[in-house]
Amino acid sequence: MRLREFGLTGLEEQDGVHVAVDHQRTVVPPAGLVIHRRRRLERLVHPARVPCLVRVEDAALHRASRLQRTSLGLGLLADVCQQRLTTPHRLREALVDLPKLKSRKAVWAILDDIAVGAHAFVEISYLRLVERPHGLPAPGRQKRRL
Repeated sequence: MRLREFGLTGLEEQDGVHVAVDHQRTVVPPAGLVIHRRRRLERLVHPARVPCLVRVEDAALHRASRLQRTSLGLGLLADVCQQRLTTPHRLREALVDLPKLKSRKAVWAILDDIAVGAHAFVEISYLRLVERPHGLPAPGRQKRRL
C-alpha cells in the first residue's frame, strides 16, 4: 500500500511493508511487515498491477487517516490530486465504502475544496481562512484541460 508505487513524490516513507489482507484472515506478521485488514478487499485491488496493489484512492485515504496531524493527511489528499494520480471524484467514490474512516468529515470537506481547483494545501488554507470568511472573489484556479 505504498503510494510511491503509483508515483507520488514528496512523501516520507512508512516503516515496514504494508500489506492488505481480507478482514477475516488471521496473520502473524513477520518483522518488517504491517498488516491491514480490509473488507471487500477484491474491490480495493488494482485490476492491472502486478504484483497486486491496493488502488491509489484507498491507499491515499487510509494513509491520510493514519498521519499524526489531520492537516498532513488532508495535504496528502491534495498531493495525490495535484500530481494527477487520481481525482476528487474517485476519492469520494472510495470514501463511500469507508464509513468508519478517521477524520471522514474533514476528508469530505477537503475533497470539495480540491474539486474546485485548490490542489495545494496552501491554496486550501487560503480558501478556508481568507477567501470564504472575508467574501473575496474566487481567483483563477486549476481547471481540467481537455
